[in-house]
Amino acid sequence: MNDVKTDAPPSVANAASLVGGIVGDIGELIKHEVRFARAEFLSDLGKMKTAAAFLGVGSAAAFLGIVLLSLMAVYGLHYATQPATSEFAQGLPLWAAFGIVGAVFLALGGVLSWVGLDRLNRVNPLPEKTLENVQKDVSWIANQTANSK
Repeated sequence: MNDVKTDAPPSVANAASLVGGIVGDIGELIKHEVRFARAEFLSDLGKMKTAAAFLGVGSAAAFLGIVLLSLMAVYGLHYATQPATSEFAQGLPLWAAFGIVGAVFLALGGVLSWVGLDRLNRVNPLPEKTLENVQKDVSWIANQTANSK
Protein backbone atom coordinates (compact mmCIF):
# COMPACT_ATOMS: atom_id res chain seq x y z
CA MET A 1 0.00 0.00 0.00
CA ASN A 2 2.91 2.34 0.66
CA ASP A 3 4.49 3.71 -2.50
CA VAL A 4 7.79 4.40 -0.76
CA LYS A 5 9.96 1.35 -0.11
CA THR A 6 11.96 1.97 3.02
CA ASP A 7 13.00 0.20 6.17
CA ALA A 8 11.70 3.15 8.22
CA PRO A 9 8.68 2.78 10.48
CA PRO A 10 5.25 3.17 8.81
CA SER A 11 4.69 6.67 10.23
CA VAL A 12 7.92 7.92 8.61
CA ALA A 13 7.00 6.23 5.32
CA ASN A 14 3.54 7.84 5.43
CA ALA A 15 5.11 11.25 6.09
CA ALA A 16 7.52 10.77 3.21
CA SER A 17 4.64 9.75 0.95
CA LEU A 18 2.66 12.79 2.07
CA VAL A 19 5.59 15.16 1.43
CA GLY A 20 6.13 13.55 -1.98
CA GLY A 21 2.48 14.11 -2.84
CA ILE A 22 2.66 17.74 -1.74
CA VAL A 23 5.79 18.32 -3.82
CA GLY A 24 4.08 16.73 -6.82
CA ASP A 25 1.00 18.91 -6.35
CA ILE A 26 3.14 22.04 -6.07
CA GLY A 27 4.90 21.05 -9.30
CA GLU A 28 1.56 20.68 -11.08
CA LEU A 29 0.41 24.01 -9.66
CA ILE A 30 3.55 25.70 -10.98
CA LYS A 31 3.03 24.15 -14.43
CA HIS A 32 -0.54 25.48 -14.55
CA GLU A 33 0.53 28.93 -13.42
CA VAL A 34 3.23 29.06 -16.11
CA ARG A 35 0.65 28.13 -18.77
CA PHE A 36 -1.72 30.79 -17.45
CA ALA A 37 1.06 33.41 -17.43
CA ARG A 38 1.96 32.55 -21.02
CA ALA A 39 -1.65 32.87 -22.18
CA GLU A 40 -2.03 36.19 -20.36
CA PHE A 41 1.22 37.48 -21.86
CA LEU A 42 0.15 36.50 -25.39
CA SER A 43 -3.16 38.31 -24.89
CA ASP A 44 -1.34 41.46 -23.77
CA LEU A 45 1.06 41.10 -26.69
CA GLY A 46 -1.86 41.23 -29.11
CA LYS A 47 -3.08 44.45 -27.48
CA MET A 48 0.41 45.92 -27.74
CA LYS A 49 0.58 45.06 -31.45
CA THR A 50 -2.72 46.87 -32.08
CA ALA A 51 -1.55 49.92 -30.14
CA ALA A 52 1.77 49.95 -32.00
CA ALA A 53 -0.06 49.73 -35.34
CA PHE A 54 -2.20 52.77 -34.44
CA LEU A 55 0.90 54.62 -33.33
CA GLY A 56 2.81 53.75 -36.51
CA VAL A 57 0.00 54.69 -38.88
CA GLY A 58 -0.66 57.87 -36.93
CA SER A 59 3.00 58.86 -37.03
CA ALA A 60 3.21 58.20 -40.77
CA ALA A 61 0.09 60.30 -41.42
CA ALA A 62 1.44 63.11 -39.21
CA PHE A 63 4.74 63.01 -41.09
CA LEU A 64 2.91 63.26 -44.40
CA GLY A 65 0.91 66.18 -43.02
CA ILE A 66 4.08 68.00 -42.03
CA VAL A 67 5.56 67.42 -45.49
CA LEU A 68 2.43 68.74 -47.19
CA LEU A 69 2.23 71.75 -44.86
CA SER A 70 5.86 72.49 -45.68
CA LEU A 71 5.06 72.34 -49.40
CA MET A 72 2.11 74.62 -48.72
CA ALA A 73 4.41 77.15 -47.11
CA VAL A 74 6.70 77.04 -50.14
CA TYR A 75 3.82 77.50 -52.57
CA GLY A 76 2.28 80.19 -50.33
CA LEU A 77 5.52 82.12 -50.36
CA HIS A 78 5.73 81.69 -54.11
CA TYR A 79 2.13 82.81 -54.54
CA ALA A 80 2.60 85.81 -52.26
CA THR A 81 5.53 87.06 -54.34
CA GLN A 82 3.86 86.59 -57.74
CA PRO A 83 1.69 89.18 -59.40
CA ALA A 84 -2.01 88.35 -59.61
CA THR A 85 -2.86 86.56 -62.84
CA SER A 86 -6.04 85.10 -64.20
CA GLU A 87 -4.70 81.55 -63.61
CA PHE A 88 -4.82 81.88 -59.79
CA ALA A 89 -7.89 84.09 -59.70
CA GLN A 90 -10.25 81.41 -61.04
CA GLY A 91 -10.16 78.88 -58.23
CA LEU A 92 -8.50 77.71 -55.10
CA PRO A 93 -4.81 78.48 -55.08
CA LEU A 94 -2.47 75.52 -55.24
CA TRP A 95 -0.92 76.36 -51.87
CA ALA A 96 -4.38 76.35 -50.23
CA ALA A 97 -5.06 72.91 -51.65
CA PHE A 98 -1.79 71.64 -50.21
CA GLY A 99 -2.68 73.28 -46.91
CA ILE A 100 -6.12 71.71 -46.67
CA VAL A 101 -4.84 68.22 -47.53
CA GLY A 102 -1.88 68.64 -45.18
CA ALA A 103 -4.11 69.80 -42.32
CA VAL A 104 -6.41 66.81 -42.81
CA PHE A 105 -3.48 64.38 -42.73
CA LEU A 106 -1.97 66.17 -39.75
CA ALA A 107 -5.24 65.99 -37.81
CA LEU A 108 -5.71 62.32 -38.74
CA GLY A 109 -2.13 61.55 -37.72
CA GLY A 110 -2.58 63.35 -34.42
CA VAL A 111 -5.78 61.46 -33.59
CA LEU A 112 -4.33 58.06 -34.56
CA SER A 113 -1.11 58.74 -32.65
CA TRP A 114 -3.09 59.77 -29.57
CA VAL A 115 -5.22 56.60 -29.79
CA GLY A 116 -2.08 54.47 -30.21
CA LEU A 117 -0.32 56.07 -27.23
CA ASP A 118 -3.46 55.75 -25.11
CA ARG A 119 -3.79 52.06 -25.93
CA LEU A 120 -0.08 51.49 -25.39
CA ASN A 121 -0.27 53.12 -21.95
CA ARG A 122 -3.21 50.88 -20.98
CA VAL A 123 -1.34 47.64 -21.77
CA ASN A 124 0.69 46.07 -18.98
CA PRO A 125 2.95 43.30 -20.29
CA LEU A 126 3.29 41.73 -16.84
CA PRO A 127 0.86 38.88 -16.17
CA GLU A 128 -0.74 40.49 -13.10
CA LYS A 129 -3.49 37.90 -12.69
CA THR A 130 -0.94 35.11 -12.68
CA LEU A 131 1.23 36.94 -10.14
CA GLU A 132 -1.81 37.38 -7.88
CA ASN A 133 -2.63 33.67 -8.17
CA VAL A 134 0.96 32.70 -7.38
CA GLN A 135 0.98 34.99 -4.32
CA LYS A 136 -2.29 33.44 -3.11
CA ASP A 137 -0.91 29.93 -3.69
CA VAL A 138 2.31 30.70 -1.82
CA SER A 139 0.44 32.21 1.12
CA TRP A 140 -1.93 29.23 1.20
CA ILE A 141 1.01 26.79 1.19
CA ALA A 142 2.71 28.81 3.93
CA ASN A 143 -0.48 28.71 6.03
CA GLN A 144 -0.87 24.97 5.49
CA THR A 145 2.71 24.22 6.50
CA ALA A 146 2.41 26.53 9.51
CA ASN A 147 -0.82 24.84 10.63
CA SER A 148 0.62 21.35 10.21
CA LYS A 149 3.47 22.04 12.63
